[in-house]
Amino acid sequence: MIITTTENSVDYINLVKIQRRDWFLAAMFLPEPIREPVLTIYALDIELEHVHHMVKEEMMGHIRYAWWQENIEALGSSVAVSNHPLLQLLASTDIKPQSLLPIITAYRESFPNLPNNSEEVIQGIVKQYLACHPALVAGSGIIVWNKATAIITNHCKKYGRKYNNWLLIKLLFV
Repeated sequence: MIITTTENSVDYINLVKIQRRDWFLAAMFLPEPIREPVLTIYALDIELEHVHHMVKEEMMGHIRYAWWQENIEALGSSVAVSNHPLLQLLASTDIKPQSLLPIITAYRESFPNLPNNSEEVIQGIVKQYLACHPALVAGSGIIVWNKATAIITNHCKKYGRKYNNWLLIKLLFV
């Protein structure tokens, strides 16, 4: 069976929806053409964090992160892309592969611990992507996304992952 990019997209969007609900909600404020690439960036973060939970030996962790780095770097070249579904999905977007490398570096440098700044790094990558995207340069989509992200961040700092219904009500008034 051949898995298409659309099937990969749905799987990874659902993964973000389940594991990073707050990021998923913020992405829903973006215009549709750039929503999927942003959710793909979030899915990459989930995959990289997964290495921390699955690998206990430091050398094996570094090998996995080196694999991710090599394959992300290959996205921008003529080298064939790996068959990994997330890499196939990243290859189908207009995300610059070099912009994704800081998140891999953050995870690799902190291994075997989770990086303290992974959320700031990933949101920085998303902001960089949004800042140079033609669909948002002229529009106000990035302003609305920034407001939604601020509301979500403040809510999560104050309440953690609970009181999601209140968060949804707050987001209705953005």
